[in-house]
Amino acid sequence: MAGQSTPTILSGATTLAGTYAQLEAAEDAKNISKINALNTQRVAKYNAIIANRAAGQKEAASQIAARESRRQGRLMESRVLALAAASGGSAMDSDVMNAIAGFAQEGDLAARTDLYEGSEAARTLRAQGEMGIYDANVAAANILYEGEVKASKYKSAALGTFLSGATSMATKYYEDE
Repeated sequence: MAGQSTPTILSGATTLAGTYAQLEAAEDAKNISKINALNTQRVAKYNAIIANRAAGQKEAASQIAARESRRQGRLMESRVLALAAASGGSAMDSDVMNAIAGFAQEGDLAARTDLYEGSEAARTLRAQGEMGIYDANVAAANILYEGEVKASKYKSAALGTFLSGATSMATKYYEDE
């Protein structure tokens, strides 16, 4: 190290330290983006699980509502029969039979409507959960890309710092000779 002054050595050490710090920052940027991407996906998966549970609850509620609609239809049928019997009419009378058939159809339609509405609500919730996962995967890919871009910028800065320091040291070395 003949001919090199202490400031030149310090300049070289500072250059190496700055280069190292920028390379570490590049690695940190990549690691942080990986963590953020994973967290984004985890939240979406959790939300999808919650949506799936809510979908199951909607289906169960619609089944209970359908059962109640059918029960109400049977009660109306029974009421028609009771009124026909109380008025002295026959249960086999065509008006009574038509009324019973109408209430049976209404109860069945109400039950099927309840089941359909529950099924559609559940399908929508599940689709929203799946869409959330898709959106999170897209966001995670963007986060990872941004981390790579930041890391690339830090690496470029590290190279610039190193080359600048090396040039400065070389200039000082040749000036000292």
